[in-house]
Amino acid sequence: MMSITTVSAGQAAHYYSEKDNYYARSSGQWHGKGADTLGLSGGIEKDVFEHLLYGRDADGKELVESNSKGDHRAGVDLTFSAPKSVSILGEITNDSNVREAHEKAVSATLNYLEKNFAQARQTVDGVTERVDTGNLVIAKFQHDTSRELDPQLHTHAVVMNMTKRVDGEWRALSNEELYTNKMLLGQAYRNELAANLKELGYNIHNDHKGLFEVEGVDQILIEHFSRRSEQIAEKVAELKESGRYLNADDQKLREIATLGSRSAKKDVAMEVVRESWQERLCEQGYSKEHIQKAALEAGIQSREAGKHEHSLTVNDYMAMSLKSITEQESVLTRQQALREAAKLSVGRYRISDLEQSFDSLQRDGKIIQLESKAYTTPEMLVIEKDIVEKVFKGRDAIQPALSEIHANAALDAWEKSTGLTLTYDQRKASLHIFTANDRIVGVQGDAGTGKTALLAAVKDVLEEKGLTVKGYAFTGKAAEEMQKGAGIKSQTLHSALSSDNPVTNEKQVWIVDEASLVGSRQLGNFLQKAERSDARLVMVGDTKQLQAIEAGRMFHKLQETGAMKTVSMSTVIRQKEETYLELVENVSAKRIDQAFNNLEKQGRITEIPDSQERFKAMVNDYVERKDAVIVTARNADRNDLNTAIRQELKEQERLNGDEHTYIVRESKSLSPINRHFANSYDAGDLVFARKAGIFGRAGAEARVIDINVGNHSITVERINNNYEEQHVTYLN
Repeated sequence: MMSITTVSAGQAAHYYSEKDNYYARSSGQWHGKGADTLGLSGGIEKDVFEHLLYGRDADGKELVESNSKGDHRAGVDLTFSAPKSVSILGEITNDSNVREAHEKAVSATLNYLEKNFAQARQTVDGVTERVDTGNLVIAKFQHDTSRELDPQLHTHAVVMNMTKRVDGEWRALSNEELYTNKMLLGQAYRNELAANLKELGYNIHNDHKGLFEVEGVDQILIEHFSRRSEQIAEKVAELKESGRYLNADDQKLREIATLGSRSAKKDVAMEVVRESWQERLCEQGYSKEHIQKAALEAGIQSREAGKHEHSLTVNDYMAMSLKSITEQESVLTRQQALREAAKLSVGRYRISDLEQSFDSLQRDGKIIQLESKAYTTPEMLVIEKDIVEKVFKGRDAIQPALSEIHANAALDAWEKSTGLTLTYDQRKASLHIFTANDRIVGVQGDAGTGKTALLAAVKDVLEEKGLTVKGYAFTGKAAEEMQKGAGIKSQTLHSALSSDNPVTNEKQVWIVDEASLVGSRQLGNFLQKAERSDARLVMVGDTKQLQAIEAGRMFHKLQETGAMKTVSMSTVIRQKEETYLELVENVSAKRIDQAFNNLEKQGRITEIPDSQERFKAMVNDYVERKDAVIVTARNADRNDLNTAIRQELKEQERLNGDEHTYIVRESKSLSPINRHFANSYDAGDLVFARKAGIFGRAGAEARVIDINVGNHSITVERINNNYEEQHVTYLN
């Protein structure tokens, strides 16, 4: 993996000269074209290193102006850490070739960083922009232990805060691209390292995250020599339990945990450390010779098996990457494509191979550049262009369902018969639907504005005029709510698209709720279905709340471009209490901090730091209050809370009848990208065909019986009366 830490000049100098000679435990090496320009090569001297940290050259001449308000930002420390199995081979078996493989991977990654993400700011005619420089000054230090003195091969690459522009001026480094692409850089390092190890005769086992370990190095050893990893994992769990980092993703939590779980560095002679490794190795029943032999034999066996495997080319991997990304996004960057392709092909291709593939596919027209850094595929371009064309084609193409006079009269009659009164926004949206002469229209309804009541009125009036109203939604819950709340017979878009259109002469109006969730592919297919049925289409949703899960935000784009005539509903009626009404308005306007600050001032937020006390309070509130709703981000918490609530209700004798146990299927919740990784599946998993031809008809069910990581395929057995049918499904 690769981590990034900003370092100040004083901090870095302190590490170098005082605190355990942290950087200087190895002699270090200068790296980068910027270092070459300054005449820096070979080993790193303390005085020269400190000059560079403060933005000066080797002789102490200022190149980059220091920060007068505080400690000078020296640069960033990129730490490249080898997988534990690699550290075991490199350090415990003392294989210098493995250490060299790591160092070559680090250098290759730094070269890629320098070529693509080295930037400085430049102001021309009052306009400041970032410009590429193509040069960096980097000090590399290779280390061999973790803070807990486990074997941990890693390299600190201190990227100095300086780079030389084309105009010859040295300026501070602009780090934006470096941080934006840190995950790509980490993956590039792993791909380089895996390729280097395979050249040495080893084989690797990778997972769907793009991580890997060397085959043949027992998991027992990996766990035994991973005390630091255990500390970080425990700290991550502690941070999650604290409730203080609810918006932090796992990567951010790991960074916080790494800093928060650090122990003091131990100044112990390496001879003593290596002796302790051998003792621990013997205690586990292993020897250096056994470890290396097992790893090399695993490599031989893998190569023999690979001779008969379906081999994927570098273009195959890039195509898989593009497909997986465009299931979620219609527009992508070059870096996104490279990163996903690298995750798929770790151990097979280097980042340079993938770059060449991207360029090749672009020349062949299989990748289309939209802007300087934006790309798409011909498929996505055709899909979204077709959607826009269908919307424009439907302009002025139909007779309105009602004239404005008749529509207002019909709404007056509806209000009288139901005893309900429509808001101005609801009536405006209703008239928009009734009087439209466009085949496809939109309603942008903010949260709490009464979309369900609107649809109930629309349904009753249109059916009174002889039109058939059908409802569709992205989720089953929304379809159910539309059917119950508005009386519109509804189903999910997925089920609608998997069924055939019945032949009918009815004049139909199709209402799509949660339209902002619908991706481009699905919307394109649904528009075709509506066209075949000669149906009018009303798309209802809220772009402020929910975004498309699959590629494209067409509901938003059709509004933004004016292609689809849309009316907005913004008057909130769900919240009657003034404070909650203000809360909804703040959230709708994305003033989240203000919304929560107001709630806190009103005493409506209760913080319970202790997880056990918090769970107990939640259980008590839920049991005692009929209106209580529990929302939790983790499935594990959901299960624990459900069990605790059930137990409390049993103790209060509020649950009657016999207790029953059911086995239910739980989704693995694979992202569209992870569905393409064989490592995401386990033997025994159940899979379902979303379309015909994968292993039978759409909806067919099968059980995974074998996973082949080498060619990204799984072997499944169709589930019928006997498990006789076997199918190999390639995940590309």
